[in-house]
Formats: sequence, C-alpha cells, structure tokens
Amino acid sequence: MVSRRRQEPDSPSESDVTFSSSILSIPVLLNEAQKSLGHGQVRYANMLWDRVEENIEDELHQLCICLKWIRNMYHDRLVKFFGILSSLAANTDRLQCVEVMIGFLVEWSHAKEPMMRWRVCQLIGNLVNNMPEEADVAEEVLDAVQKSMLRLVEDGRPNVRTAAVKALLRFPQPNDDGDFVDCPVVESLLKVLKSDKSKEVRKAVISVLPISEYTLEFMVLRTRDESDDVRKTTYMTLAEKTVLSDVNPSLVPGLLSKGLQDRVESVVDAAKGLVVSWFDSCGGEPLTLLREMNGGEHVEAAELVLMALFTSERLDAVQVALLASNEKLGLRTDFTVESPNLMSAEEALFWRVVCVHLSSEASSHGIRAATSGGATANVEAATAGERLEAFEAVMPSCVEDLAFIIRLHKDEPQTCCQLLLLAAQCADFVDASGRRAIEDVIQAILTSGVYNKKLYDACFEVVRKMYTSDESLTEAAFHILEHVLAKKDLMPLDPQKMHSLTSEDQILLLSIISGFLSSLKCLEMSESVLQWSDILQHVIWSASTSPDEHVRVIAYTCLGLYFLIETGKETSALIMKDMFKALVSCEEQADVNAVMIQALGDACLSRGPKAVQLIIQEMAQADNHEETPTIVDLMLHYAQEWLDADDAEAHATIGEAVVQCLIKLVSVNELRQSSDLHHEMDTALEDGDMIRILVKLFVLCFDACTGVSPKARQSLLVFFQRYATLSVTSQQYLATAMLPAVRSAAAIDVAARRKTIASGAIAPQVITFATKLLQMPVMDRHGEREMFGHEPLAEILMGEIIECAHARSVPKQYMTAMCKAPAALPMYDAGDETRETVMRIHIYATHAADIISDPACVKEMENIQKRYKPTVNDDDAQHKDDSHVDTLLNELRENVHAFCTGFPEPFKKEEEACDSDMDEDSSPSSSSSSVQGQRRRLPSRVTRTTSNMNEISDDDDDDEEKVKEEEEEENVSPHTTQYGPGITARKQLEFFEAGHDLYVAVTPSAGSSTRALLGRLGADIEDSGSTVVDHFKYNAKIDEGGHTAVLTSIDDSLSGTFAPSTEQHDITCPGSIGFSISPEAYMTMGVLHGSPTAYSAEKDGTAAGTGKTALGGYNLKLAALVQGRNNARAAVLGSLDMLSNSLITSSKGNAGFAIDSLSWVFQERHVLHASAIRHRLVDGPWNPPLYRIKDDVEVFVDIEECNSSRCQPFDGKDVQVEFVMLDPYIRKTLTHLGNGTFTAQVKVPDVYGVFKWVIDYKRPGYSWIYESETVPVRPFRHYEYSRFLSQAFPYYGSVMAMAGSRSCNAVLSLILSGVPRESKTEATQRKKAWKSWHNSSFSSFNFLYGSDDDDARAPRSLSSRFQSNHGYMMFGKRGAQSLTEGQSSRGLLEDLRFTLEVFVSRVFGGVRRSIRWIFRLEEEHRLHSVSLAKRRLRKWKRLYNFTASDAILKAGYPLEECYVTTEDGYLLQMHRIPRKNSKKVVFFQHGVLDTSLGWVSLGTGGSVAFAAYDDGFDVWLGNTRANPPQRNALKKKSEYWRWSANELALFDLKAQFEYIKRAKENEEIVSYSLQAVGHSLGAACLLMYAVHQKSIGKDHGLDRLVVLSPAGFHARIPFLMRSFKYLMPFATYILNRVSSTRGIGLRLPSWPLRWVTFKLMADVNRSPVFFDLFSLAFRWIFGGDSSDWTKAMSLPHYNAQAMPAVSLHLANHFAQWAKRHDFSFYDYGSPQKNMDVYGQPVPPSVAGQYALLADLPIDIAGGTSDGLIPPENAAYHEYYLRQAQVPVTMNLFEYGHLEFIFGVGNEIVTYIMKCLNTNNTSC
Repeated sequence: MVSRRRQEPDSPSESDVTFSSSILSIPVLLNEAQKSLGHGQVRYANMLWDRVEENIEDELHQLCICLKWIRNMYHDRLVKFFGILSSLAANTDRLQCVEVMIGFLVEWSHAKEPMMRWRVCQLIGNLVNNMPEEADVAEEVLDAVQKSMLRLVEDGRPNVRTAAVKALLRFPQPNDDGDFVDCPVVESLLKVLKSDKSKEVRKAVISVLPISEYTLEFMVLRTRDESDDVRKTTYMTLAEKTVLSDVNPSLVPGLLSKGLQDRVESVVDAAKGLVVSWFDSCGGEPLTLLREMNGGEHVEAAELVLMALFTSERLDAVQVALLASNEKLGLRTDFTVESPNLMSAEEALFWRVVCVHLSSEASSHGIRAATSGGATANVEAATAGERLEAFEAVMPSCVEDLAFIIRLHKDEPQTCCQLLLLAAQCADFVDASGRRAIEDVIQAILTSGVYNKKLYDACFEVVRKMYTSDESLTEAAFHILEHVLAKKDLMPLDPQKMHSLTSEDQILLLSIISGFLSSLKCLEMSESVLQWSDILQHVIWSASTSPDEHVRVIAYTCLGLYFLIETGKETSALIMKDMFKALVSCEEQADVNAVMIQALGDACLSRGPKAVQLIIQEMAQADNHEETPTIVDLMLHYAQEWLDADDAEAHATIGEAVVQCLIKLVSVNELRQSSDLHHEMDTALEDGDMIRILVKLFVLCFDACTGVSPKARQSLLVFFQRYATLSVTSQQYLATAMLPAVRSAAAIDVAARRKTIASGAIAPQVITFATKLLQMPVMDRHGEREMFGHEPLAEILMGEIIECAHARSVPKQYMTAMCKAPAALPMYDAGDETRETVMRIHIYATHAADIISDPACVKEMENIQKRYKPTVNDDDAQHKDDSHVDTLLNELRENVHAFCTGFPEPFKKEEEACDSDMDEDSSPSSSSSSVQGQRRRLPSRVTRTTSNMNEISDDDDDDEEKVKEEEEEENVSPHTTQYGPGITARKQLEFFEAGHDLYVAVTPSAGSSTRALLGRLGADIEDSGSTVVDHFKYNAKIDEGGHTAVLTSIDDSLSGTFAPSTEQHDITCPGSIGFSISPEAYMTMGVLHGSPTAYSAEKDGTAAGTGKTALGGYNLKLAALVQGRNNARAAVLGSLDMLSNSLITSSKGNAGFAIDSLSWVFQERHVLHASAIRHRLVDGPWNPPLYRIKDDVEVFVDIEECNSSRCQPFDGKDVQVEFVMLDPYIRKTLTHLGNGTFTAQVKVPDVYGVFKWVIDYKRPGYSWIYESETVPVRPFRHYEYSRFLSQAFPYYGSVMAMAGSRSCNAVLSLILSGVPRESKTEATQRKKAWKSWHNSSFSSFNFLYGSDDDDARAPRSLSSRFQSNHGYMMFGKRGAQSLTEGQSSRGLLEDLRFTLEVFVSRVFGGVRRSIRWIFRLEEEHRLHSVSLAKRRLRKWKRLYNFTASDAILKAGYPLEECYVTTEDGYLLQMHRIPRKNSKKVVFFQHGVLDTSLGWVSLGTGGSVAFAAYDDGFDVWLGNTRANPPQRNALKKKSEYWRWSANELALFDLKAQFEYIKRAKENEEIVSYSLQAVGHSLGAACLLMYAVHQKSIGKDHGLDRLVVLSPAGFHARIPFLMRSFKYLMPFATYILNRVSSTRGIGLRLPSWPLRWVTFKLMADVNRSPVFFDLFSLAFRWIFGGDSSDWTKAMSLPHYNAQAMPAVSLHLANHFAQWAKRHDFSFYDYGSPQKNMDVYGQPVPPSVAGQYALLADLPIDIAGGTSDGLIPPENAAYHEYYLRQAQVPVTMNLFEYGHLEFIFGVGNEIVTYIMKCLNTNNTSC
C-alpha cells in the first residue's frame, strides 16, 4: 500500500555556493545541507550521490557513520535531506546504498537513548517513504524495518511511537480482496490506535492507516476520541481519502452529527470539510447526499448537514429559493389531486431547512438593521429584504395551499412530518381560515388509524404554534380530541366503549391524548378541568385496566402528564391511591411499573412528595386499609430490587424510572421547603428521607447495575453536578450523606469481594466523586459564588479513617481515597468553634499517622496536619496528653456511630464473617451486607479476586485446546525424539504461505502431519513403510541387498535450473519413499523421478498400491521443487539419506544436487526481479495518463536474474505482455534489447475502456513475475476524425471546378467590361475621400475624458469617480469603452484592402487598355488617382505620441514633468500630480514593458493615481531607463542597453527617491510619509532597493510598501516560456564573449515595424474572429492569464515613435530567478565578477535578507487568474517575510497580471487606498 507524502514547495537556498562534489567530503556536504533548504538540499543530494558512486564502499561507510550525528533537535533539515536523498535513488546502486543505510539504522533502533530511537525512526521513515515508486527493495530489509518499527510502536516515549508509526506508511499490504484484515502492520496500528494514550500517536496512526472497509470502522470510532486534535485529524483524513459511497450508510448520520455538534470549533470546521467533500462526490446535488445518508430516517443529522452546506457557502439558500420559484420546484410545484407529484421525505426535509434558514437569516439581519445605524443599517436591511423575498418565493402563497400540500402527503408519514414541521416553524397563522385548514388536516391525520410518533409530535407542534395562549390551546386541543373521539364512536364518554376498542385503537387514542397533555401547561380553568377530568376518568383510567401491557404503559404515561398540569386534588386522588396500591403489590409487569413510578414522581413534582403521601394515606384510611409505606420507602425498595436482580439489564427500565423519580424528589424538595415556610404547609421531605435518597443515589451512580443503563448513570452525574451548586442547604445534605454513602458502597464491595482496583470497587469512586461535589462553589443570598466550609465533615471522616486503621482487610484503594478526602474539602474560619474543630482534626491526623502503615496514607495525614495546623499559641493546642487524646478519640467514635446510625459498618462487625467465607472459598452469594436492612446477592458477572484464583492462568476451554494441539504434534524430524512445542505442520504451512522458504526431506516412516504438509505442497506421498525399489538401476556400492539405493538424474524439463555438472551425474536416493504430483499442482515441479524399472514397494517387497494403480516409472517422483504464488520456495525430498555426509563426499551428483537445490530454495539461484511496466506512445513521454484507440504504443520492462547475490540481465525468449480488459485483447512476445530490457510495440485496439498492461511470467525453475499497470483508453474526439475521405474526392473535384469556372468568368468580365468616364465633380469627391482616409489612418488616440474646451475639473471623491459616465475602464465590467474603441483610425488590414483595390484596378486597367489597343477598341479616359504610397510615407511623422502628461491634463488634474539623472548617466522622466502642502507622498512604479501612463490610462473611472490624489496624497509616477526619452550622456548608443534589475533598483529608484526628498525639502515639508506602490518588476525592484539600502547601513525612506503581483520568485512559469530559462543565459554568454560593454535592447527597432504592429493590433481589436483567436493564443502562451493582451498592445505605450523595451541582461536576470527559484541580485556569470561587485562569489539573496525590513510594513496582492506570476509565486515573498518577522499581509483577487493596472476595478483601488491610509502594520 504505497502512499506518497506531500513534499513542501522548494524554496531558495540560503547559501547558494557551487562546489564540486570531489572537493567536499561527506561531513562537509551534510553540514552544507543542514544550512540549506529545498532546492539547495536537492543539489547537495545529487553531489553526495556523485561522490558515493565514485567510491561506494568507503563513502557509504563514512555516510553511515555520519548518521550517528543526527540525534538532537537541531537536525530536522538533515532528516528531510535524507528523504530527498532517498527520492533520488533512481538506479540499483543507489537503492543498494539506501538499503545499507536502512540496515545500519535498524541496528541502532535498539539504542537506549530515546532521542536516538526517535531520530532512527524519523530517518527510516524518510528513507523508506521517499523511495521512488518503482524501487525494488530487498525483502529482508523491509522485513527488518517492519519488525523494528512494530517493536518501536510500543516504545515508552510518545515521540518515538509517533515516528515509528509514520515510518510504516508504505508497509500495509492488502489481501486478495483488497482489504487489510490479516495485515500484521494494520493490526498493530489498530491496536495502537485503540490503546495509546498519546494524541500525537493516534493522529499519526490515523494519517498512516489505509482506507478500507475493515479499517474505516476503527477510524470512525476516533471521531469520539477525547482529544480535539485526534477528532479533527480523523475528519480531515476522511475528507481527503474517502467518498460517501465508501462508508457504511448506517455510520454516516452518527458520524456527521457528532462532528457538526462537537464542542470544539476546529472539529466542527473539519466535519464541515467532510460534508463538503462528500457533497462534491455526490455531484453537488444536496438531494443525492440526503438520499445516500437516508436523511428521511435521520432527520437531525440531515438538518446539520444542510446547515453546514449553507454556512460554508457551498449552497446559497437565496439562489435555491429563486430557482424553486422560477422552475416550479419543491413547494412551488403544481400539486393537483389528479397528478400530485408527491415529494420524497428528503425533498420535504430539504425545503423545510431552506425555509427555516432563510427565515432565521432574515430575522437576524433585520434585528441588526434595527440596532445599528448609517450604512450598516442600510446594508443589513437590504440583506434582510433579500432573504425575506427568497423565503416568500419558496413558500406556498398562503397557509391554505400549504395545508393542501400536507393533505396530499398524508399517506407518506416521513414527508408529511417534515411538511408539518415546516408549518410549525415558518407558517404564519394570523388568518383564521388558514388555522381551520391546518386543523382539518391534523384531524384527518389523527383519525387515519395509523400511529406514527414523529408524525403525531409534528401535529402537536403545529397546534402549539397556532394557539399561543393557554386558554385557546386548551380549547383547541379538546376540540380536536373531541373530533377524534367522535370518529372512534366514544362520544359521549363511556368506559365500556373504551374497553370495546381494539388494542391498536386504544394505543392510537392514548398517544393523541398524551401528545396534547404534553402540549398543555396547566388546567386552572374550571371548564377545562371538567372536560379533561372526564377524559381522565372514562378514557385514561379505564385504559389502565386493559389486558394489553402496551396500552397500560401509555395510559400511565398520560396519567403522569395529567398530574403535572392538574392542580386540583379531588379529580386524581382516587387514581393516585389505586396506582400506589398497584406499585406496592408489585403485580404488574416491569415496563408498567416503570411508567407508574414515573407518573408518581410527576405527581410529587407537581404537589410535593409529602402532600401526595397524605392524599394516599387519607384515601387508604377511608377504605380501612392497613398502613401504607411511604413513597421514599417504596422507591428505595424498587431500587434495591433492581440491584438484587439476577438480570439487571432486563429490569433497566424500572431502574431508570426509580432514578428519575428519586431525582425529582430531591430536586423539588428545597423549593417545597421554602414554599412550606411561606404558606405554613407540610409538603417537603424529612431530612432523614433526604439522606437516605442521596445515599442510594450515590451508590447507584457507580454500581455495576447502573452500567447497563447509561441513561440512568448520565442522569445521576448531571443531577449531582447541578445539585451541588444549588444552595448551601444542598451542600449540607451532600456532606451529611457522604459517609453513609461511602459505608453503604463499601458494604457492597465487601459482599462482592471487590478487593482490587481492577475489579471496579464502588466505595473509592463514591469518596472521590462526593469530595469533588463538595469542592464546587455555591450561590449565596447576595448572588455571589463562594465555597462552603466542611470542617465538621472532615472531623467525621478522620474518625472513619482511624476506625479503618484499626480494622483488618480494608482495601488499599479505599483507605487511600479516604485519606485524601479531608485534605480536599474546603474550609473557612468561622470563629472559635471552627478553630476548635481544626485543632481536633490536627490531633486526629497526628494519631492516624502513627497507626497507619501505608506510606502513601501517612503522607496524606501529614498534609492534613499542615492544612489543619492550629492558629492558637497556647501549649494545650499543640501538646495534649494521652488521656485527653483518648477522650477525644472516644467522643469521635461515638460521633461517627451516631452520624451513621442505620447504615452498615462493613469493616467491623462483618469482617470476621467475610474473612471466613473467603477462606472457605464459598460462593459469592453467601456473603451479605445489611444495606438499609436489605440482603444483596452477588451478581454472577463479578470476577473473583482471591489469591487462589490468581494462580489460574487459563480457562478450561483453553486447556482443552492446548491438550488437543499437543496431541496433534508429532515427530516431524525423523531422528528427533521431541520437536519444539507449538511447531506443527499447520504452522509450517503458514510459515511458507507468509513468504518464507522450506526444505523438507522425509523417510518412509513419515507421519500424518508431514503427509498433510506435503499434500498441501502438491506431493501425494505413498503409504507409511513403502520404499522405492529398482532392480536394474541402483547403486551397488551402498545397496544392502534390497535394491533400494536407486539411481536417478535431473529431469530434462528443468535443464538449466541445476549446474551442468549436476545434470551429467547420477544421483543416489537410498531408502526413499515415492510420491506423485497432482495434475492440479501446477506450482510443483518434479526434479527426480524413477527409472522405467523403478516402483514403490511395501515392506515385504510387493508392489505398493494393491487395489489401486501402482506407482512406478516416470510417475514415481523422488524429489520436487515448489514455486509459491508469493515466490516462496520449497523442496520435497523423498530420501533423507541422499543428503548424508558419506554420499555428499563420494557422489558428485548428490553433492551438486544438494548445493543447487539449497541455493534454489533459499533464493540464491534463478531469482527474477522486474521493474514496473513503462509504456508510452512511440517516441512520446513515459506513462501518459490515457491512450486513444488505434494509438501506436511501446511497452518496456526491465528483468534481471540474480544468482548468488550477483544480478545480471535476464535473457528470456518467451516473456509476453498482455493488454487486458476482462479478457486479453493483445498478447505479444517481448523482444529482448540485450541489456535486460524487454520491449514490444503494439497498436491499441479499437475498444475504449479501462485496460491493464499485464506481465505474468511463470517459467519452471525461475521465480514468478507478475506486474500490472492500469491505463484507460478513450475514443476519438469529435475533431480527431479524418476530415478528408478518399471516397469524397469526386465531390471535392466538382466543387473546385465550379469555383475555378466562376473565377475565370469574373476575370474575363472585368477585362472586357468598359469603364465609364469620370466627371470632374466625382474626381474631386474621390480625392477628398482619399485625403480624409489618409489623415484618419495616422490620427492619434482619442481619449474621451471630455471636450478640449472643458474647464479643468476639480478632483472628485473615490465613490463619485466610479459612478462617473465620463471615465473609462478598459477591462472593467461596467460597460465603459476602452481607449482603442474610441479612436477613429483604421487598421492595417483596411489599409491593405484599399491598396489592393487600387493595385488591382491599375493592373486590370492596363491589361484592358492593352487588349483594347491591340484589337483597336474604343479609347478610355485615364483614371486619375492619388498616390497612396507617397501620401502614407509623407505623413508618418505626424503621428501623435500620447503620454502620461496628456492623460493627466485631459483628466483635469495638475501636472509637473520632472527629469532626473541617475549616477550612471541615464535620463529619466517623472510625472507628478502635485499637492505641495501634503505630508502624504505616494510613489508608483510600473512593471516591465510599461510606463507611468499605466497608472492614469483609465482616466477618472479607475486610475489609482487619481484616486490617491483625491485622497490627499502628493502623487509621483516613476519611469525607468527602459522608457522614453532613452538617453544617456555618459554611454554610447551600443552600451545603453547593458543593465539588469540591479540598475533599475539601485540607480533609477534611488535617483527618483532622492529627487522627491529634495523637492519636499524645497517646499519646506521636512516631515512627510513616503509610501510606494509597485507592480510586477517594479515591485521586485522596490524590494531590492529597500534591502540594499538597509544592507549598506542607509535608510530606505519608505513607510509602507504595496506590491502588486511581485516578480522575483518564478518557481512556476508558463510552459512556453520555460525555454527562456536556458536561452537567455546562453545569449548573454555569447554577448559577453563578443563585448564586455555592449548591450542589446529587446524591442521593435524601427518605426515601420512599430507602426505595422500598432496597426495590426487595431485590426485584431476590430475583428471578432481575430480578437478571440489572439486572446486565446495570448492566454495559452502566458499560462492561462486572463488579461486582455490584445487591447493592452493597442495602448499608446506602443507607437511608431517610441515604446518601452527590455534589455537582454534584464531578461537573463528573469531567467536566473526562474532557474534558481531564488530572488537574488544579478549573477554576472563568474565568481570573480561577482566577487568584484558583491564581495562574494555568488550574488546575495534578496529574500535571505528580508530580516532587514522588520520596520517596513508590506502588503502583497496576488491574482488568482495571473498566469505570469501565479499566487503561489507571490506567496514565497509572504513566506520569507513572515520567517523574517516582517509585518506582511497578503490578499488574492480574481485578476490577471495586467488587470492590476489596465483593468482596475473598485475592489483593488479600494484595497490600495486602504493600505495607504492604514497606520498600523496590517492592512
């Protein structure tokens, strides 16, 4: 199971020094690799391999020694480096070196140092996991790694276990079914996942574990892990590796609901990611997702999933609603009775959630709009209106329509339930007609006769929504119920009619009543009480006497609900008495008793427990009954019965009901106490009853019986935590009940013989739990939280500790828990009384420390002494005499006895009885404990823990299996009296099937197990005692007369498997037993067989096999070889003596056979290794993802043969390859190329589908080879079919002939036709037309900022500028025209068309005149025309050069043109939009092939420079030496273009910034803020300038830097531009060789070429066909960039006069960035030149010095549609800036590369202005 780990992107190296591998030693290379990052490490890895391959033995030894260095935490890069080293192991020598390193590390995995073991696991993991996919690694190496890593996953250190788990990434191997059931690696990982306590280890296992049906269940269990990170990792792994169809549908709802409801937000986000992933796997269809997870059944999970899709914005509820409205979907479907078009449950659920989501969104946005103001309120109100409009679009138009839809779905319970919930949650029941319609539907559903709890609950929910007041709800409920009763013919009410109904009808009716009772709050109105009391007497109570148990259960449930809402006494008193009597008699079934207990608890909750008790007693006395037990006694009795039950699980319902009832009694008691004081009543419990209940609840909380009912245990834990913080009174009750509860639990433990912690003792848990409860703060009368002191309780606990110290057989864990309790209880100072208590506790602790023997308990007593140290200074407090201490102890003992009166003393009175019972090993049921006077039986599931039981190691069943296995073992080795225990024939076969080798030699006395083993290997051995005899061919020298020393030779079919010397000599097989080979055993090959005269004989010499065919001749086998499917090998020899020392030394045949057979079996002979199958199109790239039908394909495979650790190319003539899809379509023999490489060329069949390349080579005597490679085959696409068919050539000819004839006819007509005479007026008009056309051809760009006579407009705000109709945006989406669309000039194609017309006219005019002159036809007047060529060449200088100055002036802004001279003599032009009094200065620097015009070319509608000026900035627009005027007074013209990005950054920018500084100083602005905005190359130059200034100790003067799609890192560049990485350095090298000062400018050198290019771009923009074609071409060339390149080429930057350019050295600088993946200064080509410039042999890295910019905030903007500088390239800047602690932000926009300048929208302008106006470090 191979899964490659994702590598981090290569980053530039920190030290990019080039050395030769022969100079640097291994330690030096490793040291340099430690300092480098990704790209540099790859280079050093190649250098290391080159050095190792020069001298493998020595260098590899040195490398292994260096591995010992890597042991501390600072060598993480070296660990990664060895992973890179392993990934470059592309040949056999390198792989063998990696194997040696792995073997060396495996030996070090036994190191004692944990750090060493951790590093070893990391290194092994990196070496193994980064090996190439086709790597062929020795099995023994992998086995050793697997064994050592499986051992280390049980290491004591979590980091070692984590690294070991990650090292096993590629080791899981699936079985034949593709699952991992029996994989030892997976089994170990699952064991670790289940039991390991470290979350990092569990996370590593989850990330490594392969996904299958078997492992998926274990991974799903980790979604309940206690660690947040593990749960998060599990959900992320499931989202990455699974699709919804892979998971068992029953697991999906629980899995998603748990994740989406997790308490940790990160886990919820991961679960949302899983939902989104599965949503995408379902094709983005939410209904498909709901159906796959059975959303109709699991409504809650489905709701969570849909809400996750809405909140993650994968589903837009507004768009869904509008789609439903437009397409008539969902609730807007045209429902009719004739064709109802019923919805499924999933559809109804989906539309309900959509409506609920829209409604809640509209409500929340409306609330925010109401509570906020200004623009925020407007936005929120608009959003709320949009959601409300969508909600109304998806909902039915009125409630009546919704009722109609619900009625149609009445027979679909799940769908109807969802629609009813929709009505309850979203419908508005203001209209009475709508309420009546819904009420009619509910009545129809309730009277349908089919009971569905969810559907009924939905009906009751709708009723509660329709009627909000108690009075209206009561009346409506009774009205509906009355209608139902009338339908059942029960009106007027009569108990006899109720008894006449069937059980189903009674259940249905009672369920309806129960639902309405749960909806009502009270029955205080007299009329309602009267109505419902009739139902109580005639319906509910009469149903409680039904013979059906289920009917009685629901009837008593209704009684409990009635008791909660009915406040009178008269109606229900009789029913309470009868129900209490039934409970006392215990005559009902368990489920009925449980419901009656709940009903009784509800009555106590409503009226008070003592009030209910008084009612029952009064009714019993009136009936002359005996005295009835109290409610508390009755509940405790039932609780004890549950504890004493043999099958606690069967009585779990009663237990849960008792627990709930007791909780209700305790919970309501405190409120009843305060109410009794206020009303002078007596309804609360007595203190003694409260203590008894709390004691029982403490015991139940941890008893084993409660374990079968998690609901009851959870209820108890929640109750205690809430009750402990309720009030001081509750804390006093808990403190009083603590010790009795502990004693009761200890008595149970003694009765159950719980002596150890492993057996789950109850008492220690009760102590710990109760102590934690008493530590919780309570709310005092002033509403403040405070701790409640428990010094009296601590004193009582000390008395119990002293009593236990004197007793015998007190469990250690009980004593330890008791000793910890007093010190954990909170205390406070309450005066003298408290100080006296503290003094006594100190004395008790001192005395206890003297008599306790356990050191841990003594230490706890010492802690109590320190905690309760007296504060008084008299000696009496510190030193008390013995008599006084004895008096205190006696008083304490009496206080403890009084405190626990009525509760057991488990370690005193019952101690001797318990000990005697244990000594006699009596049954557990004989022990008893008097817990509240009740006897308790020992549950049968409790484990015995006496010392005698600990000596028993196995159960009886295990002993029987062990004896049986020992009986099956036999004497496998013939001369061994006792074989090793546990080694049987079955285990030997498992050993072989696990891939290991066997060498088996038998004798005639072979046993049954050996026969079974050989039978599984394909050898059918003869009967025991049989011997092979040959009377003609035997070895007379050693034969003893029986002719059993037969002679044989190697089978001819295995010629080549053995050495020629062995094949030439006879082999002696004395005393051998023959066997035959089954025809089906194709894996077994006979090596030695008998001669024609040999046969198998019995002991008496007769032929064996009487009654069957005798075995003899060729069919009698004496030795065989077995080649397993897993390439395991075995040898079967029928003679053991043939391997004796005497025969080996005397017989060359026997010696050669022994050596050759052993070499073959143990994989030292004829072992074949094959590489992965390689395939390609003929001369195409390797392993393409798919093929097309009828493609010509080449397939290759390398096969080598290994003999005695020497491998050489395999020379086979019969290796075949198959192209298979179910059946082979192609089978072809591979051709051997002579070096172990086999190849074949085939044509893909004319069938498409998923095929496999398969090589299945099974040659006798050689290991088997099976290699496969899956590849899909596709059909022809629509444009790949042949366009010209040979059958259609006649049609082609006819079309061409017709076209030719028409052309000839046109030419002749033109020649022979006459030309009319042109009048003078027509000639004048024609000349004017030519002149106008010519002038328009050379007209300038018309920037429509306004008319020329418009006044200069005042600057406007940013918002008004984007709303202006006068501005223009080239690439914006506001419909504004571009610059080129506003011009009136013609394109080159139009010029050529007019010129061609004139030329044709002239040519044909001359021809026509010649023909007419020859034939003396009529003379024609000459056509006077204007010379087009002369006029075009005459006026080219009139072209208008439109610059940034023109754009600024046209827009109405002020302008200053500034000229700056750099240090090296270049003249630069700057444009300034001045605000001379402003202290905010911004500088804009353009990119490559751009000018300052780019920042203002969009006019007032989107130019960021104008926006900055409007915002109060002094705006400066910079240019570089690449732009006009392109002058240098110090250099020749040929030297002008010799510059790179270094000069642009260090000279041009520096000169411009200094000029700005001087200008501001002249304006007397001393303190100002200078910020810079750069695009592309301009951004990179700004970064280089800032770094360089800091590196030389100068200030860069910048306060903020905003870089748009910055250059510098070019790890990913467009495909067609990758060749420039190699072309530019070569061209620069040639230029440097020619001249060291000359430069070349990459531009259009002359005005005609620029003019033609400009005109062509105009033609392209006017022609839709060419525009689309050029746009597609530019996008393809520039890597999918979305910029409008054709329109950009038509901008006035590029004209006939001048245009920006690029120097060759600058292009080479770009190539260096792309090739080295490093943002550095220019490399001059040699270390000496670099040394002269930089002082070091390599140029310094700019990114490596980003730490110098720690004081400069930088904001980066990248374009997701940028193909030239993709966002991942820009992200490198962010990465290194963050690493250098530079304040940096990065934002992505849906822009192409040019759209940051020429397609600027509101979004990017707003972003830039926000960054420029931000004072802090983040934008």
